[in-house]
Amino acid sequence: MAAEGAALTLQASMRASIAALSELATGAASGLLVGVSALIYPSELGNGELPNRYALTLPLTDLTASPITEINHGPINLPVRLGFKSASSGHTEVIAIPADGVHISRNVRVVAAIYDSVQNVYSVSTPDIPSKTMIWTPIADPGNSSTALPVDTPQVSVYGGATLIPVAGSIDTYPELDDVEIDDYVFIFPADSGLPALYVVFQNPRNMPGVVSGEGQTVSGNWLGALVEGGGAPIPKQIAEQLRGKQFSNFSRFREAFWKLVANDEKLVLHFTAHNIAEMKKGYAPTVTMEYVVGKRDVFEIHHVDFIFKGGAVYDVDNLRVVTPRVHIKLHSEVKRG
Repeated sequence: MAAEGAALTLQASMRASIAALSELATGAASGLLVGVSALIYPSELGNGELPNRYALTLPLTDLTASPITEINHGPINLPVRLGFKSASSGHTEVIAIPADGVHISRNVRVVAAIYDSVQNVYSVSTPDIPSKTMIWTPIADPGNSSTALPVDTPQVSVYGGATLIPVAGSIDTYPELDDVEIDDYVFIFPADSGLPALYVVFQNPRNMPGVVSGEGQTVSGNWLGALVEGGGAPIPKQIAEQLRGKQFSNFSRFREAFWKLVANDEKLVLHFTAHNIAEMKKGYAPTVTMEYVVGKRDVFEIHHVDFIFKGGAVYDVDNLRVVTPRVHIKLHSEVKRG
């Protein structure tokens, strides 16, 4: 659990990052907003201290200066959204992302907390698959307007989580954020609860560890030919066999291993340039030809057929397709419009 001073510093860092993004949006650099994020570096996240599933909670007022009046069951529009990203160091970065309504949706789901009078707790269960439940215990019963102090000091459950030592944020460009799936919500409480509306972002499953499964498909000829402009090219069977059963700390590590195996396959590499083969041997994705480039996204990408936020398996190779940036953006844009 973050110490009080560290928690205040983290909150100050987030506020500074959000302010910096707002200035970018209105300044001369606004044309660079595609994939621009302010990053905060918690010093010891991602090193084994954290559980497999975690969340960051902030007062909703930290993300928007607009007055919060009647919030229904949403969605609510926010100018900035938060997420997590695995750093090359193995740590986890908290990122603030400008929601421009084009590359990143402004819509954030709203869920109302339910009060359990028997347990004296508020709880929220998310509607996704699998559902996530969070619980808050009020010091005083809702509806009790007494100003008297409780006879007994309430026992507070303390979560001994990771130690956070926030440092100054920075503005960086991340092209892959253009199709990011942010798992965030706004939780609202009854007026008599005394609890403010909260913005909560959960770790994306692609940043969680997992074991590879699936069979892959038999491929021949130019594997990344016309298929990548349709539904995408499947994971080759011989590559799937080498990955199956292996555990990865996050999807980025899986992707690196995947491209390294492709680079070492004597049949698959026949249709790649020497430059792309060299890049794949380092764990990088090969570049696409110019007609498939979108902005700074110029390499082949891996798409989840069943979207992760809908419960799609992250490490099942049969749920993966290799696509161009153009197709990947189209696929994610279609689900956002839906």
